[in-house]
Amino acid sequence: MTKKDITEEVFFGSERFIRWRDDDGAIPRGTVQLPDGRLLYGYPRIGRILHLAQGLAAHFGQDPFWAEEKVDGYNVRVIRWREKLLAFTRGGFPCPYTTDRVHHWLSAAPFHENPELVLCLEVAGPETPYADASPPFVHEDAQPFAFDAMRIGAPGFVPRKDFYALCERFGIPTVQRLGCFCAADVDRLYAILARYEQEGREGIVFKNEMGTRMVKYTPAATSLRDLAVGAPDLAELPAEYFTNRLLRLALALAETGKAPEAYAEALGKALLLPLSEEIQAFLRTGKLKRTRCCRTHTKRAALDLLRHLRRVAHGRHIRKISLVRGQDGLWHLTFAHEPASLSGLLHHLFSGGAILD
Repeated sequence: MTKKDITEEVFFGSERFIRWRDDDGAIPRGTVQLPDGRLLYGYPRIGRILHLAQGLAAHFGQDPFWAEEKVDGYNVRVIRWREKLLAFTRGGFPCPYTTDRVHHWLSAAPFHENPELVLCLEVAGPETPYADASPPFVHEDAQPFAFDAMRIGAPGFVPRKDFYALCERFGIPTVQRLGCFCAADVDRLYAILARYEQEGREGIVFKNEMGTRMVKYTPAATSLRDLAVGAPDLAELPAEYFTNRLLRLALALAETGKAPEAYAEALGKALLLPLSEEIQAFLRTGKLKRTRCCRTHTKRAALDLLRHLRRVAHGRHIRKISLVRGQDGLWHLTFAHEPASLSGLLHHLFSGGAILD
């Protein structure tokens, strides 16, 4: 793969950026070259451990590590650019939606004091343009949760203690911080995960002080929720999406000694019910039941978001349903995001067509 294949131009207004579509040696996917030549490094993928006690011991040994809640949303990096805050998605695209909202979510003060600051946020809630799932503690709209800080032009992370101090000083909302642990504290972590499972939270991320070692772990219920979210995309997603989560579920049950029979009915419902609802919606309307809602401060940001989504649609039809100003003063955008191949398959099948299997 040549450098031309790995990178591409992306624009935000008249500003031109270069994003990395794939890893390129020490430059990870999602890295962005700013117009002044500096690099905004991509956020690395975090490995998943499937056995908590053994995984923590293998990755951290006897060294201490920090534990933080893994929030179910989408990942962005925020910088100060041309005197304004600008947000980039995990893939390296300037995000019209997050850029519009972040000015009201965060103070610009930490970026004025630290011009190279890169704040990593998980944006979560029932009304985001990217995520199908939402944490139980965000009941409407969307909220930001900081989980890391980086510096423009430098790979790696701000040390945890400095990151925590930054967030406390400037009132930056963060993911839930659980404290410092070591591998011998696994029983305390199991207790937290049991509570998280009951509360519908996604899981925990573990990091050493410098962020050079990071892993994540999710309980059994998270795998069920993932399967339910993915079930309507059964014809779209790779088989590994489902087999990996089934494996996670089985291993989590084996690790905690829970009876698989207690989860079998929930597993069937997670796979069958969302897919059945999608098919029923298609039979009623001729369209898939795929809508998302989000709010922006300006009408232009909502329209820019639609253009962005159509560009990165990955085989989906993006169709505006409504854009109206709400009583909260924000623009409420509702749009459909229908996978073209699944829609075409259902049209074919319900018209009497045949498939080879």
